[in-house]
Amino acid sequence: MIISPTHGFVFICMPKCASTSTEAILKPYADIMTGDSPGYKHMTYRKYQKFLEPLVCSKLKNAAEPPEVLSLFREPVDWLYSWYRYRQRDALQSGPGRLKSTNDMSFEEFAQQYVSEHPSFPARVGRQVNMLKGKNGKIGNITLFRYENYDAFLDYMSVKVGKKLKARVLNKSPSGARGTPPDLPFLREYLREEYEVYNSIST
Repeated sequence: MIISPTHGFVFICMPKCASTSTEAILKPYADIMTGDSPGYKHMTYRKYQKFLEPLVCSKLKNAAEPPEVLSLFREPVDWLYSWYRYRQRDALQSGPGRLKSTNDMSFEEFAQQYVSEHPSFPARVGRQVNMLKGKNGKIGNITLFRYENYDAFLDYMSVKVGKKLKARVLNKSPSGARGTPPDLPFLREYLREEYEVYNSIST
């Protein structure tokens, strides 16, 4: 998570949505960054509300507006496919990391595990919508941009920080495993809430 009351924003680092690249771009304008450990870097909106929002708001000067909360949101099946590809990287082929490896399963097998009641370790990747839900269990007041329209997000943030921001590409999934995910109706049904959010985003 990247927090900048100075520039009026809180950025929720959605996993597999260019969060590492965005951190590098926005770091010079951050007042608070929650660190590289996934549990802190990918802090949910609910945890922000509970732990950090009171602190941030207590530091705002008289009548200052609370920072705008923003995040990126990816086409749901493509988001899951990115996790599948990312967990095929060489670093997970040996040692403790191999428990997360998807190298020996097809994407359909991975998806079946993902939607199951007790997914196997490689398929425990969470849900995009859960990153955005607040204390009331509903999607928070968050400005969302489609990951696929990253340039629009950068243009918006450029206005906020007062400087033209340029894209950077870091922490990519293995290119050799790219391809296109198969159409799996059961997966699209499971991700129905994600598609409702994704289809509501105009940018």
